[in-house]
Amino acid sequence: MRLFEIKDEYTVPPEVAKAFMAIADQQRGDPEHAMLRVQHTYKGGVLSPVVEHIGDLQHRMTEHADAAMWLEDIIEEKVNRGLRYLTHGYGFEKEMQENIRANNTDVEKLDKLLLEYAREHQKLPVYNAAHYHARESCIAIGKQQWTVAVDHLNVLKQMLDSGAYKRVVSSYLLNDSKLLPYSP
Repeated sequence: MRLFEIKDEYTVPPEVAKAFMAIADQQRGDPEHAMLRVQHTYKGGVLSPVVEHIGDLQHRMTEHADAAMWLEDIIEEKVNRGLRYLTHGYGFEKEMQENIRANNTDVEKLDKLLLEYAREHQKLPVYNAAHYHARESCIAIGKQQWTVAVDHLNVLKQMLDSGAYKRVVSSYLLNDSKLLPYSP
């Protein structure tokens, strides 16, 4: 039984939808747990919503692939929120460091947990450019490469602003009926 109706022309074959939805399921596993460990150690501040909302992008992009629901509004909200935090005039890193001091955060432990966050997201497969930039933004955040994360989020923002998002997020390559991973 189908839970959702097909909403638009950006449908994918069942085997592609299954692979896309597997990304959503996988993201809710180890990458999600890594995010929760970062938040627990960090104890609040600007980093928490960034790891949460940007870390959720691939999940939201793929969770309803069988119904061609690409959740454009949710993706746009999360991308814009991440960009607001990371590019705020006060300085993301400056505020993050202030939060660390105020919360007496163990910096060494946080650094290790952020790298774990990056490693767990790196394990997620990608099948198109939208998946790729979502994943790479998480990896950059985990490595504390804030400008790299902004670059990847800006590519997603450009897809959204130009109207190309649905076409890109529903794209895939098959070779002999086998779904191929995306490579830039």
